[in-house]
Amino acid sequence: MRGRRTLSTAQRRLAVVALLLAAFIGIALLAFTAGGNTTDRAEAATGGPEMALTIESTGSCDDPIAPTVCNILPGDTFLAKIAAVTIPASGYIVMQAALDFGNYDATASEDGAGPNTCSDTIDNGPDGDADRDDPDCVTVALTYIPAASAADEVVWPDGHPDTAITIVFGPGLVASGALSGQGGGLPTSFHVGPLVEWTFLCSPTPTTTVVSLLPFGGPIAGNDGSAFAAAGGGGVVAAKGNSVTINCIDPPPHPIDTDGDGCSDEREAGSDPQFGGQRSYLYPWDFYDVTGDGKIDLLFDILGVFLHYSPTGMPPYDANYDRGPIIPGAGPFTHGPPDGVIDILNDALGVIRQHTGGATGAGCS
Repeated sequence: MRGRRTLSTAQRRLAVVALLLAAFIGIALLAFTAGGNTTDRAEAATGGPEMALTIESTGSCDDPIAPTVCNILPGDTFLAKIAAVTIPASGYIVMQAALDFGNYDATASEDGAGPNTCSDTIDNGPDGDADRDDPDCVTVALTYIPAASAADEVVWPDGHPDTAITIVFGPGLVASGALSGQGGGLPTSFHVGPLVEWTFLCSPTPTTTVVSLLPFGGPIAGNDGSAFAAAGGGGVVAAKGNSVTINCIDPPPHPIDTDGDGCSDEREAGSDPQFGGQRSYLYPWDFYDVTGDGKIDLLFDILGVFLHYSPTGMPPYDANYDRGPIIPGAGPFTHGPPDGVIDILNDALGVIRQHTGGATGAGCS
């Protein structure tokens, strides 16, 4: 089924996978239940399967591969992208990912019952919601924008689109999952890479939200958390994940240089690549200025890279002139950090490309 559901409290504890399996094959071959495989959950906490949250936006993140902070313009949209990093050794036949994008305040008043009742573990009103599940206890600054269908959000290439499902299982809580089956049946997937993409809208006023992947069996997501169903009867295996702080904030209006790459925050947040735009002011390796003078020129930058040409990393190698390969999908000028060699493809052509296509003029800083 191509489903999206906003569930009542009583329904929230039903797992995505149990719903999928019941609908798709009529019987529960595998169910996510509170009495699931606790050994697997312990294994995940000590180095087992892992999913990664990254952010795609026109804003600035401190790292395009493993961001911890992203600054995005108020009112702009962004993608929260979930990828499989480490999977069960036997492969998997089901995956689900869960995201917390709410700001929970344990000291707040639940249903008018007074301060600190958002952490008393009981429902203080007739709505059936308690603590983290009660809207009175959570501020949601980011707006989740559902796609036309859950199949558009589940980008797992081995997932069967007719089994894709998305549920909003609480304030600031969303989960998506699917069964394998592009080739029919429940084939084993060994896919490492994209699984889910959700679209969000930054708040119109400045806010800060810590967005977190939630593991299966944890205190917030419970059975709705991130997990794989291992192939070969391996059971439900929780997937640990990461968090990213989303600041909905205007870029600084004054010429400070947060990442120290020679180009001001204001210029890097701009749209004109000739003056340092289309870059992140939190990430230092996307502006190929080796002298820190605020421009990428022929004499110091391009010639400097050529004079330090070192495909083996031996002298005259200098890390200041070195950049890693372009990071796919992370912006037109986003190189990785120095990789220990100065070569033609990444370094010489990289600095030339930034000279001819950007930041040739003074005033970047």
